[in-house]
Amino acid sequence: MNLQTAKWVVIINPYSGKVAAQSEWFHIQNLFKELGVSAVFRFTEHEGHGIAIARELVSDGYRNIAVIGGDGTINEVVNGILQVTEQEDSTIQSSDITMALIPNGTGNDWAREWKIPFKIENAIRLMLNGKSVPVDLGRCTYMVGGRPGERYFINTAGMGFEVRVLQYTNPFKRILRGRSKIYAASVLWNALFTRAHSMTLAFNETTFSKEIFSFSVGNGRFSGGGFSQTPLASPTDGSFDVMIMSRLTFKTILLGLKYLFNGKLLKHPAVRNVRTKRLVVSAAEKSYVEVDGVVIPSSCPVTFTCIPSKIHFVVPNYSDKPKAQ
Repeated sequence: MNLQTAKWVVIINPYSGKVAAQSEWFHIQNLFKELGVSAVFRFTEHEGHGIAIARELVSDGYRNIAVIGGDGTINEVVNGILQVTEQEDSTIQSSDITMALIPNGTGNDWAREWKIPFKIENAIRLMLNGKSVPVDLGRCTYMVGGRPGERYFINTAGMGFEVRVLQYTNPFKRILRGRSKIYAASVLWNALFTRAHSMTLAFNETTFSKEIFSFSVGNGRFSGGGFSQTPLASPTDGSFDVMIMSRLTFKTILLGLKYLFNGKLLKHPAVRNVRTKRLVVSAAEKSYVEVDGVVIPSSCPVTFTCIPSKIHFVVPNYSDKPKAQ
């Protein structure tokens, strides 16, 4: 497919990022015109609206979808696409869809994964001149209100401490902008007050029960605006990398913070790294789960499943596919 001559639809989160895309709208519109891009533009109006917009656009025949926003907006668009393609009677395959990202979020971790430029003009040029690669997606199933729920994710998911940090971070994103600093402050605060939960984890024909402080399911390597909890993850290898952190003492909390901030978390003695295609989590207490930074009230069992090569994504020509180590 020639990305330069393709018909694009652009889904814009007008309030995402350090600079609201709404205030940049005329500049963005002019850039598309100058580059000769044939595009239709749609704005999200509230949380979850990206799901409905993407579902409508795919049903109407659009196959090339760009996102101006952050990881949460990407997550919504991915879920909208799959709500159409995963219907039993659907003739549309998710692999028929090509997505591109013009990063304007507060975390931008999926852009960081692929070295997609943060400057809007450069990201639009990449959309036209990059390469389209098949990437894996994650599917998270859980119970909510006694009924099964489902949410797809493209980058990371998690439970425990991971969720507590986001619960404190997300309400301030739009007010303060610049999520990385807010996330770092929330990490420091919640590291001292989050308790471990008794969980049973099943993966690779292994089951173990333990007091779990936190775990992160990585299809990508980064979360929270550049923190690397799953540094060995690859979105093209058909598997997750899962960082599992057991109960911590005050001393090991301090060590964990040090390793988290310097990118060496897997060296922590309470951390175990697992590579798996499927993870099932059971817990007696009600647990929340997060997917791509979106917090979902849920109950166990929670299952994370990797779906290989599920959708195509435009990445820089100089980006090699991340390799498992």
